Amino acid sequence: MIVVCDATALINLALVDSLDLLGKMFGEVIVSPQIYKEVVIDGAGQVGADEVETASFIRTVDINNEAFLHPFIDLGEEDASVIALAIEQNASLIISRDRRLRRRANQLGLTAIDTFRFLVAAKSSGYTPSVQVLLDKMRDRGVLIRQGIYERVLQEAGEHE
Repeated sequence: MIVVCDATALINLALVDSLDLLGKMFGEVIVSPQIYKEVVIDGAGQVGADEVETASFIRTVDINNEAFLHPFIDLGEEDASVIALAIEQNASLIISRDRRLRRRANQLGLTAIDTFRFLVAAKSSGYTPSVQVLLDKMRDRGVLIRQGIYERVLQEAGEHE
């Protein structure tokens, strides 16, 4: 299974010390050079930079055909690179917090989920005992999670009261 992640998914997971869930779930995830640059180079010294740079399960893969970027450039170069890489590598899954990116990917027939649904899948697979603990930690560390989304994700995880 080929999985492509965007920067926000990587950073949010690193923020709650759960980046390793990607490796446990998929063995390997790939990122474009643009995403690697955004997280590791431009984000040096910030959450996620060291974790992504040293994660053995994250591999940077070049986009061989730059023409794949152009139809999606309205999303920004980094998000366009996520879709382009997913198309070029025939990815099974994209993980992104960006709703516009996910919507565009889904319109193209790609499967894209948000970070929260990834956490639900990780719990279902036995890799984390609680989604709520991770969501609460994200909120405590400044990640905006609207209450309706929070409750829906907990319900999906079987943790809603």
